[in-house]
Amino acid sequence: MEKRFYTFPFTPVSATLQNILYQLVRADKPLLNKLLSEANFGFVFGEQLVLDYEFIRHSIDHRIESMVLVDSYVKKNEVRLNTFEYLLRSSEHTLKT
Repeated sequence: MEKRFYTFPFTPVSATLQNILYQLVRADKPLLNKLLSEANFGFVFGEQLVLDYEFIRHSIDHRIESMVLVDSYVKKNEVRLNTFEYLLRSSEHTLKT
């Protein structure tokens, strides 16, 4: 079975982009929701979460986790959890599929 770990490094640029996406989802405005829906944001965001969790599980199962990994995980997931919360609150139901 081939493992696919396409994790996204949590660089300052990726943190900024993730925060921008969070703010767009949080705004819950029809035009922004339409653009996010057309970009298939909900699905892509979900795939990103699944890949990160698979990587974390692999790291723990193989005892290669480190404090660096845990620190990165906490920082990434703070903004991702907020994004997920506002995705669920969004009035645009196509973002949730």
